[in-house]
Amino acid sequence: MDLGILSLLLSIIGLLVGIPSLILAITAIKYQKPVYYIRNVTFDYKPFQDKVKKLKIFYENESIEKLTISRIIIFNKGNKGISKKNIVKNKPIKIELSPQYKIYEYKTLYNEQEERSELDVDRNYATENILPIKFEYLEPYQGVIIQILHNGDQSNLKISGNIREVKNIEKINDKNNYILINVYIFISSLMITIILPKIYNVISNIFKINETVNAIVCLTFGGVLIMILTLCLLKIKEIPFLTSFFPNDIPSRYLRILNQDWTVE
Repeated sequence: MDLGILSLLLSIIGLLVGIPSLILAITAIKYQKPVYYIRNVTFDYKPFQDKVKKLKIFYENESIEKLTISRIIIFNKGNKGISKKNIVKNKPIKIELSPQYKIYEYKTLYNEQEERSELDVDRNYATENILPIKFEYLEPYQGVIIQILHNGDQSNLKISGNIREVKNIEKINDKNNYILINVYIFISSLMITIILPKIYNVISNIFKINETVNAIVCLTFGGVLIMILTLCLLKIKEIPFLTSFFPNDIPSRYLRILNQDWTVE
Protein backbone atom coordinates (compact mmCIF):
# COMPACT_ATOMS: atom_id res chain seq x y z
CA MET A 1 0.00 0.00 0.00
CA ASP A 2 1.19 3.50 -0.83
CA LEU A 3 2.67 5.27 2.23
CA GLY A 4 0.69 8.44 1.49
CA ILE A 5 -2.59 6.51 1.48
CA LEU A 6 -1.65 4.67 4.66
CA SER A 7 -0.71 7.94 6.34
CA LEU A 8 -4.06 9.53 5.37
CA LEU A 9 -5.99 6.49 6.60
CA LEU A 10 -4.19 6.46 9.95
CA SER A 11 -4.74 10.21 10.35
CA ILE A 12 -8.50 9.81 9.79
CA ILE A 13 -8.68 6.91 12.28
CA GLY A 14 -6.64 8.95 14.77
CA LEU A 15 -9.08 11.87 14.47
CA LEU A 16 -12.08 9.56 14.79
CA VAL A 17 -10.73 8.17 18.04
CA GLY A 18 -8.83 11.16 19.45
CA ILE A 19 -11.31 14.03 19.12
CA PRO A 20 -14.35 12.22 20.65
CA SER A 21 -12.14 10.87 23.45
CA LEU A 22 -10.89 14.38 24.26
CA ILE A 23 -14.42 15.80 24.25
CA LEU A 24 -15.71 12.98 26.47
CA ALA A 25 -12.84 13.54 28.91
CA ILE A 26 -13.60 17.28 29.16
CA THR A 27 -17.36 16.82 29.53
CA ALA A 28 -16.77 14.24 32.28
CA ILE A 29 -15.54 17.08 34.52
CA LYS A 30 -18.31 17.92 37.00
CA TYR A 31 -19.33 21.57 37.39
CA GLN A 32 -22.19 23.73 38.65
CA LYS A 33 -23.59 26.50 36.46
CA PRO A 34 -26.55 28.37 37.96
CA VAL A 35 -28.16 30.77 35.49
CA TYR A 36 -31.31 32.87 35.37
CA TYR A 37 -33.54 34.28 32.67
CA ILE A 38 -36.25 36.96 32.94
CA ARG A 39 -39.27 37.60 30.73
CA ASN A 40 -41.51 40.60 31.42
CA VAL A 41 -44.83 42.11 30.51
CA THR A 42 -45.16 45.76 31.58
CA PHE A 43 -48.33 47.83 31.81
CA ASP A 44 -47.36 51.51 31.80
CA TYR A 45 -50.31 53.66 32.87
CA LYS A 46 -48.48 56.98 33.20
CA PRO A 47 -49.10 58.22 29.61
CA PHE A 48 -52.86 57.76 30.19
CA GLN A 49 -52.72 59.39 33.60
CA ASP A 50 -50.91 62.38 32.09
CA LYS A 51 -53.72 62.80 29.57
CA VAL A 52 -56.59 62.06 31.93
CA LYS A 53 -55.76 63.89 35.15
CA LYS A 54 -58.47 62.22 37.23
CA LEU A 55 -57.46 58.72 36.17
CA LYS A 56 -55.94 56.72 39.00
CA ILE A 57 -54.79 53.08 38.93
CA PHE A 58 -54.57 51.27 42.27
CA TYR A 59 -53.05 48.09 43.56
CA GLU A 60 -54.55 47.30 46.96
CA ASN A 61 -55.31 50.96 47.70
CA GLU A 62 -51.86 52.09 46.50
CA SER A 63 -51.76 54.40 43.47
CA ILE A 64 -49.39 53.07 40.77
CA GLU A 65 -48.09 54.31 37.41
CA LYS A 66 -46.62 51.03 36.19
CA LEU A 67 -47.18 47.33 36.80
CA THR A 68 -44.79 44.62 35.63
CA ILE A 69 -45.21 40.84 35.65
CA SER A 70 -41.80 39.12 35.61
CA ARG A 71 -41.29 35.41 35.11
CA ILE A 72 -37.87 34.33 36.30
CA ILE A 73 -36.27 30.99 35.44
CA ILE A 74 -33.61 29.80 37.90
CA PHE A 75 -31.80 26.90 36.26
CA ASN A 76 -28.79 24.65 36.89
CA LYS A 77 -27.08 24.47 33.50
CA GLY A 78 -24.19 22.42 34.91
CA ASN A 79 -23.81 18.65 35.13
CA LYS A 80 -23.42 18.70 38.92
CA GLY A 81 -26.23 19.28 41.39
CA ILE A 82 -26.32 22.35 43.66
CA SER A 83 -27.03 21.68 47.33
CA LYS A 84 -27.99 24.23 49.96
CA LYS A 85 -24.64 23.34 51.59
CA ASN A 86 -22.97 25.01 48.58
CA ILE A 87 -24.56 28.37 49.41
CA VAL A 88 -22.44 30.82 51.40
CA LYS A 89 -24.47 31.53 54.57
CA ASN A 90 -24.21 35.31 54.63
CA LYS A 91 -24.74 35.59 50.84
CA PRO A 92 -27.88 33.57 50.05
CA ILE A 93 -29.48 33.45 46.62
CA LYS A 94 -32.07 36.20 46.33
CA ILE A 95 -34.19 38.07 43.80
CA GLU A 96 -33.50 41.79 44.16
CA LEU A 97 -35.49 44.74 42.91
CA SER A 98 -33.95 48.23 43.02
CA PRO A 99 -34.74 49.92 46.37
CA GLN A 100 -36.97 52.62 44.83
CA TYR A 101 -39.40 49.95 43.57
CA LYS A 102 -41.68 47.49 45.30
CA ILE A 103 -42.62 43.81 44.89
CA TYR A 104 -46.38 43.45 45.34
CA GLU A 105 -46.74 39.68 45.16
CA TYR A 106 -44.97 36.53 44.06
CA LYS A 107 -45.52 32.81 43.53
CA THR A 108 -43.75 29.71 42.24
CA LEU A 109 -45.20 29.16 38.79
CA TYR A 110 -43.43 25.89 37.99
CA ASN A 111 -40.98 23.54 39.69
CA GLU A 112 -39.67 20.51 37.79
CA GLN A 113 -38.73 18.59 40.94
CA GLU A 114 -40.78 20.16 43.68
CA GLU A 115 -40.43 17.34 46.20
CA ARG A 116 -36.66 16.99 45.79
CA SER A 117 -35.57 20.59 45.30
CA GLU A 118 -38.09 22.32 47.63
CA LEU A 119 -37.05 25.52 45.87
CA ASP A 120 -39.25 28.45 46.85
CA VAL A 121 -39.22 32.00 48.17
CA ASP A 122 -38.28 32.14 51.86
CA ARG A 123 -41.35 34.07 52.99
CA ASN A 124 -39.98 34.57 56.52
CA TYR A 125 -37.26 36.90 55.22
CA ALA A 126 -38.97 38.45 52.17
CA THR A 127 -39.12 42.26 52.05
CA GLU A 128 -40.66 44.82 49.69
CA ASN A 129 -37.77 44.52 47.24
CA ILE A 130 -35.85 41.35 48.19
CA LEU A 131 -37.02 37.74 47.91
CA PRO A 132 -34.54 35.23 49.43
CA ILE A 133 -34.60 31.82 47.73
CA LYS A 134 -34.45 28.62 49.78
CA PHE A 135 -33.95 25.10 48.46
CA GLU A 136 -32.56 21.70 49.34
CA TYR A 137 -31.07 20.56 46.05
CA LEU A 138 -31.17 21.67 42.42
CA GLU A 139 -30.55 18.83 39.97
CA PRO A 140 -28.46 19.28 36.79
CA TYR A 141 -30.53 20.67 33.89
CA GLN A 142 -33.48 21.36 36.19
CA GLY A 143 -35.10 24.65 37.07
CA VAL A 144 -37.94 26.59 38.60
CA ILE A 145 -40.03 29.55 37.42
CA ILE A 146 -40.99 32.25 39.90
CA GLN A 147 -43.48 34.96 38.96
CA ILE A 148 -43.36 38.34 40.66
CA LEU A 149 -45.54 41.42 40.35
CA HIS A 150 -43.78 44.76 40.83
CA ASN A 151 -43.60 48.38 39.65
CA GLY A 152 -40.08 48.35 38.14
CA ASP A 153 -38.80 46.91 34.88
CA GLN A 154 -36.27 44.24 33.82
CA SER A 155 -33.23 46.49 34.30
CA ASN A 156 -34.21 46.93 37.97
CA LEU A 157 -34.34 43.20 38.61
CA LYS A 158 -31.48 40.76 39.26
CA ILE A 159 -30.55 37.57 41.09
CA SER A 160 -27.54 37.60 43.39
CA GLY A 161 -25.90 35.23 45.83
CA ASN A 162 -22.71 33.30 46.38
CA ILE A 163 -22.31 29.62 45.55
CA ARG A 164 -19.07 27.81 46.31
CA GLU A 165 -17.16 26.74 43.16
CA VAL A 166 -19.16 29.31 41.14
CA LYS A 167 -18.10 32.90 40.42
CA ASN A 168 -21.62 34.29 40.00
CA ILE A 169 -25.15 33.48 38.89
CA GLU A 170 -25.10 34.25 35.19
CA LYS A 171 -27.94 36.11 33.50
CA ILE A 172 -28.83 34.79 30.06
CA ASN A 173 -30.81 36.63 27.41
CA ASP A 174 -32.64 35.98 24.16
CA LYS A 175 -29.54 36.47 22.01
CA ASN A 176 -28.64 33.28 20.20
CA ASN A 177 -25.08 32.45 19.21
CA TYR A 178 -24.61 30.02 16.31
CA ILE A 179 -20.79 30.13 16.03
CA LEU A 180 -20.11 26.45 16.79
CA ILE A 181 -23.12 25.30 14.77
CA ASN A 182 -21.78 27.26 11.79
CA VAL A 183 -18.34 25.69 12.34
CA TYR A 184 -20.01 22.27 12.37
CA ILE A 185 -21.80 23.01 9.07
CA PHE A 186 -18.55 24.28 7.53
CA ILE A 187 -16.57 21.17 8.59
CA SER A 188 -19.35 18.85 7.39
CA SER A 189 -19.45 20.63 4.00
CA LEU A 190 -15.66 20.50 3.77
CA MET A 191 -15.71 16.81 4.54
CA ILE A 192 -18.35 16.07 1.88
CA THR A 193 -16.65 18.10 -0.87
CA ILE A 194 -12.94 17.44 -0.16
CA ILE A 195 -12.36 14.63 2.33
CA LEU A 196 -14.90 12.09 1.01
CA PRO A 197 -13.39 12.00 -2.52
CA LYS A 198 -9.98 11.33 -0.93
CA ILE A 199 -11.49 8.58 1.20
CA TYR A 200 -13.02 7.13 -1.98
CA ASN A 201 -9.56 7.02 -3.58
CA VAL A 202 -8.12 5.33 -0.48
CA ILE A 203 -10.89 2.71 -0.48
CA SER A 204 -10.47 2.13 -4.23
CA ASN A 205 -6.71 1.50 -3.78
CA ILE A 206 -7.19 -0.79 -0.79
CA PHE A 207 -10.10 -2.98 -1.86
CA LYS A 208 -9.90 -2.68 -5.67
CA ILE A 209 -13.55 -3.71 -5.99
CA ASN A 210 -16.03 -2.25 -8.47
CA GLU A 211 -16.94 1.44 -8.28
CA THR A 212 -20.45 0.87 -6.87
CA VAL A 213 -19.16 -1.05 -3.84
CA ASN A 214 -16.40 1.52 -3.33
CA ALA A 215 -18.99 4.34 -3.39
CA ILE A 216 -21.23 2.52 -0.88
CA VAL A 217 -18.29 1.94 1.48
CA CYS A 218 -17.20 5.56 1.07
CA LEU A 219 -20.70 6.95 1.77
CA THR A 220 -21.07 4.66 4.80
CA PHE A 221 -17.73 5.89 6.11
CA GLY A 222 -18.79 9.49 5.47
CA GLY A 223 -22.10 8.89 7.27
CA VAL A 224 -20.23 7.54 10.29
CA LEU A 225 -17.97 10.61 10.24
CA ILE A 226 -20.93 13.01 10.18
CA MET A 227 -22.63 11.06 12.97
CA ILE A 228 -19.46 11.30 15.09
CA LEU A 229 -19.23 15.04 14.33
CA THR A 230 -22.88 15.49 15.38
CA LEU A 231 -22.35 13.59 18.64
CA CYS A 232 -19.22 15.65 19.30
CA LEU A 233 -21.24 18.85 18.76
CA LEU A 234 -23.88 17.72 21.25
CA LYS A 235 -21.22 16.90 23.84
CA ILE A 236 -19.26 20.13 23.21
CA LYS A 237 -22.42 21.99 24.24
CA GLU A 238 -21.86 20.68 27.77
CA ILE A 239 -18.36 22.20 28.09
CA PRO A 240 -18.75 25.21 30.48
CA PHE A 241 -16.63 27.76 28.59
CA LEU A 242 -18.26 26.87 25.24
CA THR A 243 -21.97 27.00 26.18
CA SER A 244 -22.17 30.71 25.23
CA PHE A 245 -21.30 29.76 21.63
CA PHE A 246 -24.61 27.90 21.25
CA PRO A 247 -28.21 29.12 21.01
CA ASN A 248 -29.88 29.66 24.37
CA ASP A 249 -32.32 26.75 24.74
CA ILE A 250 -33.59 27.44 28.26
CA PRO A 251 -36.49 29.80 27.32
CA SER A 252 -37.67 27.35 24.64
CA ARG A 253 -37.62 24.56 27.23
CA TYR A 254 -40.25 26.44 29.26
CA LEU A 255 -41.94 28.29 26.40
CA ARG A 256 -45.46 27.09 27.21
CA ILE A 257 -45.20 28.29 30.82
CA LEU A 258 -43.43 31.55 29.97
CA ASN A 259 -46.10 32.48 27.42
CA GLN A 260 -49.18 31.27 29.24
CA ASP A 261 -51.90 33.75 30.18
CA TRP A 262 -50.29 36.90 31.62
CA THR A 263 -52.98 37.44 34.19
CA VAL A 264 -52.58 37.63 37.94
CA GLU A 265 -54.96 35.78 40.23
